[in-house]
Amino acid sequence: MVFSVIQPSYFPGISVTGKLLAADKIIWADSFIFNRHSEINRTKIKAITGSKWLTVPVLSANQSGEKIQHILIDNHENWAKNHRRSIHLNYKNTAYYYYYCDGLEPIFHNEWNCLADILWASLEWITSALHRKTQIIKSSELPAIQDRSERVIKWAEKLNCDTYLIHDFEKNLIDLNRIVNAGINVLNYNLNRFDYFQQYDGFIYPLSILDILFNEGEDTSRLMKEHILLEQV
Repeated sequence: MVFSVIQPSYFPGISVTGKLLAADKIIWADSFIFNRHSEINRTKIKAITGSKWLTVPVLSANQSGEKIQHILIDNHENWAKNHRRSIHLNYKNTAYYYYYCDGLEPIFHNEWNCLADILWASLEWITSALHRKTQIIKSSELPAIQDRSERVIKWAEKLNCDTYLIHDFEKNLIDLNRIVNAGINVLNYNLNRFDYFQQYDGFIYPLSILDILFNEGEDTSRLMKEHILLEQV
């Protein structure tokens, strides 16, 4: 059984989403530290003028060391309405926009207070859109272990998995020999860049998973799987 860890993010990018297709089990790292300069609370879509960021405003971004699960949303502005409008204006003419848009309505009409809640809702919508039944476990529900290598070992044991999927940059963050000696196989994951249909001039990559779903619909999973590369570390 293969497991991997993904950072919670708002309608995550294609590469992150690809792990849902490559792993049997996913640990959703809501107990990790919030980084205001990351894509945790924002996503990039394609607009007629180029790429456009949609950001969920937060109240706690300046508090160093705060966990993602504790970050609160700043609801002083109607950001959800603005996001919904931007998505509609920029994707209403795509082939599959109206196939998916009704399923997005609860996400934009719910009054969210905790950032993790809307990130979880967006992840559930994505797994449904991709028809993927990957088991997803919140890291906040697993033993809290500071040492990264020990954490991989203990979480693999807890999840009854024998293979760990990592991005290339993660190899420098863990002790690979220690993990392999514990009987865990390690695979390097990469989603090779690929072209797919996009509206407007100029192909932009990578974007939110929303972009490829609205443009390619049910063919999204096949396209992504064809470009997933797994290599033994």
